[in-house]
Amino acid sequence: MKAAQSVINKGVEAVITGNIGPNAYQVLRKAGIRIFKAGGKKVREAIEDLKNNELEEITSPGPRGMFK
Repeated sequence: MKAAQSVINKGVEAVITGNIGPNAYQVLRKAGIRIFKAGGKKVREAIEDLKNNELEEITSPGPRGMFK
């Protein structure tokens, strides 16, 4: 939750991740931040794919408890 709030405070428009928990998902989506799946890509590649609209948008969070 603190990480999600930090992202919001920095004015981020999109997040690239592997997975996202329910709480962070809700906080980011409420703030209008889009969330994209990296799919194991290297950071540079994922950023380029985002710029080219080639990343899958995450439309629901991962299962509760998987991030403990």
